[in-house]
Amino acid sequence: MENRLDEAASPYLEQHADNPVAWQPWDRQALELARERDVPIFLSIGYAACHWCHVMAEESFEDPETAEILNENFVPIKVDREERPDVDSVYMSVCQMVRGQGGWPLSVWLTPETEPFQVGTYFPPEPKQGMPAFGDLLEDIADSWSDPDERAEIEERAEQWADAVAGELEETPDARGEAPDEGFIDAAASAAVRGADREHGGWGRGQKFPQPGRLHALLRAFDRTGREEYRDVATTTLDAMVGGGLYDHVGGGFHRYCVDRDWTVPHFEKMLYDNAEIPRALLAGYQVAGDERYAEAVRGTFEFVERELTHLEGGFYATLDAESEDAAGEREEGAFYVWTPGTVEDAIEDDTDAALFCDRYGVTEAGNFEHGTTVLTESASLEELAEAYDLDTPALAERLERAHGQAFEAREGRPRPPRDEKVLAGWNGLMISALAEGALVLDEGYAEPAAEALSFCREHLWDADAGRLNRRFKD
Repeated sequence: MENRLDEAASPYLEQHADNPVAWQPWDRQALELARERDVPIFLSIGYAACHWCHVMAEESFEDPETAEILNENFVPIKVDREERPDVDSVYMSVCQMVRGQGGWPLSVWLTPETEPFQVGTYFPPEPKQGMPAFGDLLEDIADSWSDPDERAEIEERAEQWADAVAGELEETPDARGEAPDEGFIDAAASAAVRGADREHGGWGRGQKFPQPGRLHALLRAFDRTGREEYRDVATTTLDAMVGGGLYDHVGGGFHRYCVDRDWTVPHFEKMLYDNAEIPRALLAGYQVAGDERYAEAVRGTFEFVERELTHLEGGFYATLDAESEDAAGEREEGAFYVWTPGTVEDAIEDDTDAALFCDRYGVTEAGNFEHGTTVLTESASLEELAEAYDLDTPALAERLERAHGQAFEAREGRPRPPRDEKVLAGWNGLMISALAEGALVLDEGYAEPAAEALSFCREHLWDADAGRLNRRFKD
């Protein structure tokens, strides 16, 4: 059995083509191999920009001893969730059903008939925080599979899980038909209010994910009912997203989610779908609240997408990685985006401009991230800065604009996060819709890149003979 991922077009699968693990793609050949060998499948699902996918790869999949255990006792299969959302959806449903939560990398052990019997996400190389070591877990599963009694228990559990997830998927509402009525929207908005973090914005008391669907429900319900709590929950969340570390204050665009309650430190990957759906929520918020910061964040995000995620012929690429090389040449999460007082002073020529930038975005010697670095957040208001520096509004704006430009130029010289250059039909549809809404609300010029992307999809993704829209294109 040899690693077959050098045949793959997916950048994520290509990243694993040199692993000592004999990875197989999800195809008939791999599934038949598991049945012929009568061994379990180890299914690993991730995507190119996923930080913890990289961590598990470096710790385990590049380790020869771990690879030997996998190759001898399993058929290891790698799946790019962006290429096969159908496979990801089924096994993520299992993970959420069994573990109460999910995430990537998604690690699933299957019978040769593809029924799941063990599931998790990231596993460390050594026992840690209640998680077993990955190698130990592999050996335990292999031993259980080789014992007739324990294998019978595994197969019974696999059948039960498969039946349960089939029931869950059958209960998924049919998305076709009429739009939800206003009563449904009101119920969704009321539920969003009940679960909201009224202090910091968003939902829950831990990690904060942007949830554009909830924001749209709240703003639509406010527009219909005038209930201020709907608007307030939405705008508190939008304020946190725009002012916190989720937004890239130098280059525009949004990271995937924040690891803390107060929206300070993100996971740094940038996904096309987030940078389509969040601007749509901001546009809705702008129309309700008139807050110019929302419009500016939309403009900054569209500029980011045009600059960093756009194919030369007009389509949109999928993601930017969370990791890039730091000053020492080591791959680190967020290295492209974080700052210290020293790097700010090196980037910005005028000392007062540099001090203003640090105060505006909370750049300190202690930092708020790893190794004394700082993720930029709006830490001082423009009014506070004007008073502290005895500047009028035009002078303050001029200095900050100059500082931003110099910070951006300096950052452009850093090693860039890798880009996944798949063009996905569905995600392009989201981005086209966002630009079209931006053209209606902010600037009709946004219609041009929307039209170019639509033409790209017609040219490269639409199969007129088959009457089918292909999911993916890659040069």
